[in-house]
Amino acid sequence: MYVRLLVVTCLCVMHVQALNYSMCQEWSGSDFFNHFYWWSGPDPTHGLVDYVNQDVSRRSNLSYVDQNTGNFVLNVDTGDPVPRNGNWSHLVRRSNRIHSNHKFGDGFYILKLARMPTGCGTWPAFWTSTGSTWPDGGEIDIIENANGDGPNLSSLHAGANCNVDQKFNNNQQGYVIMASLRFLETYAYSETSCVRTAPINRDARVSLTTTIPLARASTTGTLSFTAISSPSPNMKKLLTRNYSGGGWFAMMRDTRVNGTGIGVYFWHKDTDRDQMPPQVAAPIHEAPTSLDGDHMEKWGKPQAYFGYNDGSNIQCDFENKFGLHEIIFDTTYVFVLPWVCVD
Repeated sequence: MYVRLLVVTCLCVMHVQALNYSMCQEWSGSDFFNHFYWWSGPDPTHGLVDYVNQDVSRRSNLSYVDQNTGNFVLNVDTGDPVPRNGNWSHLVRRSNRIHSNHKFGDGFYILKLARMPTGCGTWPAFWTSTGSTWPDGGEIDIIENANGDGPNLSSLHAGANCNVDQKFNNNQQGYVIMASLRFLETYAYSETSCVRTAPINRDARVSLTTTIPLARASTTGTLSFTAISSPSPNMKKLLTRNYSGGGWFAMMRDTRVNGTGIGVYFWHKDTDRDQMPPQVAAPIHEAPTSLDGDHMEKWGKPQAYFGYNDGSNIQCDFENKFGLHEIIFDTTYVFVLPWVCVD
C-alpha cells in the first residue's frame, strides 16, 4: 500500500447548525513511523498473516519511505511463507497492521493513496474503529477489497439497536448491499467454512451473502449491526487495476443529531483538481487548514452514504453508537473470507 498523505480535520461547533473543521493532523512520509504503532498480535480476522512489529517491518523492508516519491509504503512479504507460532503445518506471510497512536471523533479523514495490494487472497483495508469494546463504539470501514475482485466495500459496524434508514439510499453514487442485519453474535468459525449458530433476520435488500462481524462475541445474545454500501464502479480503477497515481479517499463523520452524517468519497487521480474540494486536491502542506461544513459544493455526492442522525427511531443514533476511533491500515491474506457465508 503506497500512501501519499493522510489528513484528519476535527470538528469545531461554532453554534447549533454551523460546522467548522480545523486541521488537527497531517501525516506523510516518515510521519507514519512516529504517529502509528505496529500491531504484532494475532490477526483478529483470522487471516493467513504474521503481523510484525515496526522494527522487524523496517528491517525487512515491509515498511519504508520511497525516496523518489516521498510515499509511505506498507508491503506484504512475497518471499517464502513463515510458520505461524512455529507451526510448520500452518504457513502464513508477514505483513503490517498499523494503528494511530491517538483516537479521533467527528471530522473528515482524507487519504491520498497511490497504490494498494490486489490479487488472489489479498485483503487490504483502511478503517477507523473503537478498541476492546467493539462493536460498542463502532467501526467505519472506508476501504475494503478482497481478492482484487469487484468494487470497494464501505461499511459500518455498531452495537445493538442501530439501523440505516433506506430513505438515504438515493444520496450516494453506490448501492446498498445490506441496509440492516441483526443477529445473535454467537457463531462458529473455521478456516475452511463459516457456520452460523444464530438466527438472522434480514430485510428484503440483503443479497445472497451474509456478513458476520470480525470479532468474537463477548456475551451470548448480544445484538449487533452491520451496514454495507458498495461505491460506484469508478473505484475499480484504483482497486483492481492500480492505475498509476491512485486517487483520494475521504470519510465524512458527523454523528450529531441533524448533522451531515457518515459517508465515503472517492476521486480518481485523473479528476480535474478545480472540480475537487481544495482540502483534498491541494499538495502536501498546502491544503487549507479549515473547512466550513456549510459550504461543501465541490464535494458532490458521496460514493457511499449511511445517512445522518435524524433523531428518529428508525435511523441509527450515531452520536451514541460511535465513539473515539483509532485509524487503522492493514493487509491480510485470506483463503476463505471469515466474514462471508453463502446461504
